[in-house]
Amino acid sequence: MRIVYILKKGLSCYPPCLNQVLSLHDLGHEIVVYHGQDPTVNPILEAKGIEHHLLKSDRVSSNSLESAINLLRYNFEIKKIIKRIGDDCLLWFGNAESALMLRRSLKKKKYVLSVLELYDNLPFYRKRLKQIAKDALANVCCEPHRAQIMVAYYGLDSIPFVVPNKPYDLGEVCDIETLGLEEDTLTIIKNKNIVLYQGIISQDRPLIPVAEALADLQRDFYFCIMGKADKNFLESIRAIYPKTLHIPHIGAPNHLAITKFASIGIASYDFHILNNIFCAPNKIFEYAKYGVPMIVSNNISLQETVGSFGCGECIDLRDKEEIKASILKIINGRDRYSKNATAFYRSVDTLKEYQTVMKSVKERFEKCKR
Repeated sequence: MRIVYILKKGLSCYPPCLNQVLSLHDLGHEIVVYHGQDPTVNPILEAKGIEHHLLKSDRVSSNSLESAINLLRYNFEIKKIIKRIGDDCLLWFGNAESALMLRRSLKKKKYVLSVLELYDNLPFYRKRLKQIAKDALANVCCEPHRAQIMVAYYGLDSIPFVVPNKPYDLGEVCDIETLGLEEDTLTIIKNKNIVLYQGIISQDRPLIPVAEALADLQRDFYFCIMGKADKNFLESIRAIYPKTLHIPHIGAPNHLAITKFASIGIASYDFHILNNIFCAPNKIFEYAKYGVPMIVSNNISLQETVGSFGCGECIDLRDKEEIKASILKIINGRDRYSKNATAFYRSVDTLKEYQTVMKSVKERFEKCKR
């Protein structure tokens, strides 16, 4: 089947989307990708022989006005692409934002919509997505609870397909020496015990208690925080725990060159929105790939993955005493946690999941043509 895959941003921003593209290619489908600027991923697509085109509309926005203008540019660019696509071709949107304002252009098209978030705190998104999701040939979601919530949100006739956010395994990633890190940082990462947090760094991710727990324990751990960070928030963490390293955002999959050195991985989500409660972080698979034990929030989705497999501790990450106890448990039982993490990683076969998705999509596609 010929598939035109569209993502408003670069694929390195969304590892599950890169997984989709590479999995669909591995399953033998002819896939053409339209995506944002992405020097990290371009060589991967080219090595696989995947045709891809960079969107001219993908530009950095420094304020809300620029964001709005760039969205208009994107819509204009994609509408022209959609008009050229024949009826024998399937459209696939890598995330909801990529299809958000395109309802009229999609009326006579057959498309799959991947929805990576719940948007329960963004009523405008939910309103715009309702008809787009209802009209899709299929919806793909990354977490089973989210899939059922989507049925209620959007009035869907069937439950979305669920494919966990496990990134595509590209084998050995780049060497850490090529990331441009300072020599002192490299030495610490390669030779010291690292408690690693990777992802969004903001006040709603309770990282302060982790710093407090490490300060109390006085063990030889460094707290490594990787991602875009508010400078003031970062300094408040360093004030509590001086052995805190910050590594700026590194595009996927190159960030895994650091992940594999972690002693403990952190995945922290509070409970203020449903999207966090029913979280589906790709980082738990990234930790698990390298057998890294985890300390994660006691959200239901993490209990059903990390907790059920015994590859980490699901706790209240606002409670430094629970964090301290979990660190000590992992120190004393590291081999067991690591073995369970590897088992968790191997338990999910996304290629098989996408094979199931495409079998159903092809049947629906053919039915529409009759």
